[in-house]
Amino acid sequence: MGDVPSMRRDIPNVVHHLGRDLLIADLDWHARRIGVEVAADFNEGLYAKALWQGPR
Repeated sequence: MGDVPSMRRDIPNVVHHLGRDLLIADLDWHARRIGVEVAADFNEGLYAKALWQGPR
């Protein structure tokens, strides 16, 4: 059998820790990116007529 059974446990563990380390290494960049205001692709006028306006 060799190391094949350990692949089920170790590969996800390695991927998890690599991903976490990469996130932590770039944490300041991620925080700045989350805090940036994103301009709308379109204004409210595009869908305002589709919103319920109450009984007419």
